Amino acid sequence: MMSGGGFTLRKWNTNSKALRDNIESRKTSTAGRNEARESESRVSKVNRNLSVGSTTTNQIPTSDEHCWVKILGTNWNVHKDELQCDAADLLTYAKSLPTTKRSVLKLSAKIFDPLGLLSPFTINMKVLFQILCCKGTDWDDPLSGDILKQWMEILNDLGSLIEAKVPRCYFEFIDETLRHEIHGFSDASDKAYAAVVYLRTKYPNGNVDVRLVAAKT
Repeated sequence: MMSGGGFTLRKWNTNSKALRDNIESRKTSTAGRNEARESESRVSKVNRNLSVGSTTTNQIPTSDEHCWVKILGTNWNVHKDELQCDAADLLTYAKSLPTTKRSVLKLSAKIFDPLGLLSPFTINMKVLFQILCCKGTDWDDPLSGDILKQWMEILNDLGSLIEAKVPRCYFEFIDETLRHEIHGFSDASDKAYAAVVYLRTKYPNGNVDVRLVAAKT
């Protein structure tokens, strides 16, 4: 329908293998339509290896572990329908920075996390930056003592996020018999405050699933 109106869809993806296979089959039947072929070839790249730390290849991998694509600064495994942050790239970037107040702010600003999935990590950087501001530390003064220790702990925490994955879907299927509950929590201290929302789903067989919806700090 979009193509009929002259609109070529680009840079989109799907977690539906059936839809991806359908697009692949349509490629062969519309080989004479250059515009359609270009658009569909972009979608077929969903099966290429875009995992963290690897290079894009022309071979379609057979393992679900290598079906990562980029979406809004986040890695998305379209086969397993999981989200994962670019912790490996962030860690490499952080280690290349001098240990200064300016670097703390640079790393914090580089993290794009609209859902707050990394809030337990990012809040530590905000607190560290708050401490540096209260101490009157200059932008390019080297960190030392306990402050330097906190910075190194942040880098260690960042390394542990490399394997952290979050399900994109909130529940397994849609059904009128499902029971949904939204649970919210908030708390505060002298350094920070935060709020988090969870979705609790109860299935007909009695199973309960709890998924993180969003968090703010």
